[in-house]
Amino acid sequence: MGVFKEGDIVIGKVSFADSHIFKIRPTLIIVERFTSNDFVVLYITKTSYSDEYSIPIYANDIETGHIKYIPSYVRVNKPHILPRNKLFNKVAELKEEKMKQITEVWEKYRE
Repeated sequence: MGVFKEGDIVIGKVSFADSHIFKIRPTLIIVERFTSNDFVVLYITKTSYSDEYSIPIYANDIETGHIKYIPSYVRVNKPHILPRNKLFNKVAELKEEKMKQITEVWEKYRE
């Protein structure tokens, strides 16, 4: 299982509006240890959206590991809090420059 940190792309069990419906999908850890066992994550999708909150991830943005779809898109306006037990394995880690770009958009979104 291991410890996750900001910038890690982790497979998570994400619930939708009806908490009985969920999907296993890649997520980006944007805030590590929001509480003792919770993380703030952003959805990653293969679908492009035409807005400032959809940040593309290309192969050269990944420091280690890999993701299934290139490009993929981080949905900065779709934050979720996931407990540690709904986060499974780390599949990749973003480069510092890409994480900085995403963090800047995240801060703007939170204003």
